[in-house]
Amino acid sequence: RYERIGLMNAFPNEYLNIPQSEEKKLFKSQYFKKFRCVLYAPHFEKKSFANALESSEITVLTPTGIELMDGSIIPYNELYITTTMDLASKSGKDKTVILTRGVCSMGRKFILDISAGHWNPFERAVEAMRVYLQFRPVVFGIEKASMQNDFFYTIDVAQKEFGVTIPVDELRHGNIDKNIRIAQLQPSYVAGLIYHNESDPNTVQLEAQLGAFNMDIQGVDDIIDTAAYQEQYTVGRSFDEWEEDEYDDNSRYG
Repeated sequence: RYERIGLMNAFPNEYLNIPQSEEKKLFKSQYFKKFRCVLYAPHFEKKSFANALESSEITVLTPTGIELMDGSIIPYNELYITTTMDLASKSGKDKTVILTRGVCSMGRKFILDISAGHWNPFERAVEAMRVYLQFRPVVFGIEKASMQNDFFYTIDVAQKEFGVTIPVDELRHGNIDKNIRIAQLQPSYVAGLIYHNESDPNTVQLEAQLGAFNMDIQGVDDIIDTAAYQEQYTVGRSFDEWEEDEYDDNSRYG
């Protein structure tokens, strides 16, 4: 119930008797900056995918830019787009999360889209395909430890049917504890570089998980863990380097 209403911090703070004052929180609510929405072209595509047992139709929109809270617009082609995907564990307690982020030339990091659900391999593949076709990220990172064969077989079939190749990048945790990786998001939040999408319904869950984050416990962290992997694509890099990488990728794959 707390997760559903966006108050995940209430459970560890009250029921597990792990109080956490606002002053000592790593991710304070005043760090959360927002942009208004992703803008899309009026036209869209419908695409269908099926296997022997299941079928699904997806709607693919075409993003044209993002609107900031002051009404100004950043064109979509001026953003460097990356996607990370964290597959749910076999226990089924957490969700599979796909998070897409765009970075502008000023280094601001806009969380464009968050998809999360308890999906089977077919549903995961369909959602991954929708996200890729809609946002066209330069890289699509998936944690190597979670790269389950059933999911990758299904998504391989989907790629062949749609005639696209998702540029999958194997994410590696490098033996760094999950909570440490999540904590490494904090400097970007303190600097005011990360912006949440006010129009995305999953932003409530993102902010709830950040607000409840405690270095000493393992809490609900599927969205923020997926967000933490995004830092691999931005830390220590310049926008000029990203543009060069994108050019190299395009020339390599034609």
